[in-house]
Amino acid sequence: MHIGITLGIIGGAIGIMGGLYGTYISIRKAKSPEEKTFTIKCSIVIWVLVTLFLCGLFLLPKPYNNYVWFLYIFAMVFGTQWINRKQKKIDDEKIR
Repeated sequence: MHIGITLGIIGGAIGIMGGLYGTYISIRKAKSPEEKTFTIKCSIVIWVLVTLFLCGLFLLPKPYNNYVWFLYIFAMVFGTQWINRKQKKIDDEKIR
């Protein structure tokens, strides 16, 4: 097997393991059942979106695959802001 393919597979596997570990820690650190449910739902959506992003990146012909980056960055920036606001709202409601 070519060294580039081998290292690509190893790097991809390490990336997936890191994502799974981060997802596990995020769910484990949730403070309330509502926050845990929200974290699980967000994790599923993010895993699906990242998978769709990678499929688009590798399966669409050039230059169209580059446009997927714009959607990905948009979703990550605004999605992260929305998730943080929603999670803070859940925490604030728990405190009251």
